[in-house]
Amino acid sequence: MICDQNTCIVDLVKVLLQFFRFESCGKCTPCRVGSQRAYEIVERISQGQGRLEELDQLLDVAGEMERASNCGLGQTAATPIRDMLKYFRTEVEAHIRLRVCQTGVCELTEEIEKVA
Repeated sequence: MICDQNTCIVDLVKVLLQFFRFESCGKCTPCRVGSQRAYEIVERISQGQGRLEELDQLLDVAGEMERASNCGLGQTAATPIRDMLKYFRTEVEAHIRLRVCQTGVCELTEEIEKVA
């Protein structure tokens, strides 16, 4: 996957988690529940409603999915979560602390512009 500086990492991870959530067969709890839970947290962050403590929850969910999922889908779903927080934590925290998207392309920015 190749992205440029105009890609909001939060929106990108939300799309990836939507894929994993949809593709989960539902047979193992870590994948079924974990992908849903991770999606809900990232969705809140993308809307400016996330909390900093949810970032630790995301890492916990990712770790559990990677460790306990029965197949590669659930194990792989942890990768975008982990990488987002490892390489783009500042951008994610801007969504939470400042309620602003540094790229200016995600839903958060659109909502702020509607209010202004």
